[in-house]
Amino acid sequence: MKTQLNLPITLDIDAIIDNIKDNMDSIIPSRLEELNGKQIIFCNDRSLIPTYGWDQDATDEIIINKIEPLNVNVCVVGVDSSCILVGETVDGFIYSAKCCIALAYSGKMITHAKIGPMLFYVKSDCNDTLDACNVQANNYNSVEESKRMIRVRLERMLQYEISRLLSNSIILVDGPLRASPYEAYTLINIIDACNTNNNMLIGLSKSTSFKHLSRIASSLTKQRYPCYTDVTDLIKNNSNCKDNILLLNNVSLLLAKLNSNGLVIRVDIPSMYDISYSLGTLVKNDILHNGYPDTLRIAHHTSVFTSTDVLCLKSFMKSRLSVKEVDGDYARRLLIGRAC
Repeated sequence: MKTQLNLPITLDIDAIIDNIKDNMDSIIPSRLEELNGKQIIFCNDRSLIPTYGWDQDATDEIIINKIEPLNVNVCVVGVDSSCILVGETVDGFIYSAKCCIALAYSGKMITHAKIGPMLFYVKSDCNDTLDACNVQANNYNSVEESKRMIRVRLERMLQYEISRLLSNSIILVDGPLRASPYEAYTLINIIDACNTNNNMLIGLSKSTSFKHLSRIASSLTKQRYPCYTDVTDLIKNNSNCKDNILLLNNVSLLLAKLNSNGLVIRVDIPSMYDISYSLGTLVKNDILHNGYPDTLRIAHHTSVFTSTDVLCLKSFMKSRLSVKEVDGDYARRLLIGRAC
């Protein structure tokens, strides 16, 4: 690094830089020598997966089970939601949420229903809401935490009502079957309601933070048929995996490729279910887009906010709630410049 400033005082910049370099490796070791000969995906912030899997897979370490579609017709219901920040007041934040329920039967999409947009005002000292959620107030200092609270509570309510009102159906959850401090209707309540009405609750995750599963996913990617493998013990016995903190004890964790040319996803299924029957029934009754159920895909796209939604929400609040809009500045851009 060369000196780029003409300082009015005498400093040995080169000596300072050399001293920084000498201490850098002890703070953050580069370990570049360990990259020699390794496969690599060049990426930025987005998570990528190898198209044909990694060379180093775990085929010899796991049991791969084939998924056979079963000639059983049931209704599949996918539930998803989204939440955005709409505005800010002197003592709180305004959020909007949308939910969607999509239904498929016997390999065909039947219908879908959109709920919302809905508006919620969360004050920074909203003790009533906090008491109802049984969470600490400091969690609500984060906008992202508040958005997650709204989504979790809405989705759990929908999943519970569907599991209570339908029978002999499959209810798909977008994400793992993992407990959350924001739940009003807990996953235990939903699973109990499913058992009462002979429903099946299945959680599907597009990715996982447990890096060791990449090798196992590569093994499934190379198979030419729908398949799955059970990784419950691998995740629950790993002390570095954040999932094992909130995972339910009665849930089986799988990696699965739901169709022959699909991507490998994580599947959470209550352990009292027959895994082969559950997955075989799912692949028979839902449409699989790259190995992902269309019910969840449609529910996701339908619940996403558009620019028109945001304009309508602003107009509604101005006309019906008599709010007073004030101009705002981006503090970061004013302080640092436009490049930020």
